This record gives sequence, structure tokens and C-alpha cells, in this order.
Amino acid sequence: MTSNIASDKQMGFRYQDTEEAKTAMLHELRKRFRAEFINRIDEQVVFRTLAEADVRSILRPMLDQICDDLREQHKVTLQVGEEAEGVLARAGYSADYGVRELRRTVERLIQVPLSGLILGGKLKRYSVWQVVCGAEGLSILPAGGETL
Repeated sequence: MTSNIASDKQMGFRYQDTEEAKTAMLHELRKRFRAEFINRIDEQVVFRTLAEADVRSILRPMLDQICDDLREQHKVTLQVGEEAEGVLARAGYSADYGVRELRRTVERLIQVPLSGLILGGKLKRYSVWQVVCGAEGLSILPAGGETL
């Protein structure tokens, strides 16, 4: 069970991880819920602000799974560089919602374009693809700068 009870206070994903923030959040929790309810909760965890490195550590297994699936099902390698990974991490994180949108961001920016390549028969033309950053955002192109 999670709550955004104190999201308007200086705590949660937007603010630094301090004892003051934790104490303030727990105080706010006690103001909103009766002691009988709070005592039924085994543990209360106050989330700290996520850094880009944290978001990337959540993102990386998602990308690895996509790459593994492509390799197994289509015999194709997908390379996602640091720059593209950074774009995905920043697009999938918000101060208000944390990484709740990260999976949808990966679907929208990586999986949907890959599906188009698969359905259009273009994916099998090249054995190595890369996710690149351009003026219009991320693109999935054959490795080596070849054009489709």
C-alpha cells in the first residue's frame, strides 16, 4: 500500500532524504489516520528522492528483456546507448509520480516502433539495430548508419 499523503509537503520523490522529512511525513500520517489503523501496518517506509542513476537501474532490466526477446525471437541485436538510456530515464520519471510512467515510456518509445519494424518486415533486413537520439527524439535505426 502506498500513499501520497504528504506529497504537498517537502518530502517524497521531490525532496531530499532527511530525518526531518521522514518525521514530518509520519506526523502527517498520524494526523490523517487513526492510531488503530496505523497499528495494523507492519512498517512505514518513506521514499527518498530518486536520482537519474536510480531510474536507470530500474530501466536497465526492462531494456535487457526487450533486447533478449529480440535476440531469441528474431535473431536481432538491439543496442541502447547511454544517451538513449538517459532520454528514456528522464522521459519516464516525474517529480510527482516517480517512475510510474517508465514502463509506458519504454513501450511508447521503444516497443511500439520495434513492433512497426517487425510488422513491416524491416527488422529482419539487418542483424544489429541501435536506439539513437535525434532532433525528433529517439529512433531505431540499423547499426552503422545504414538507412531503411
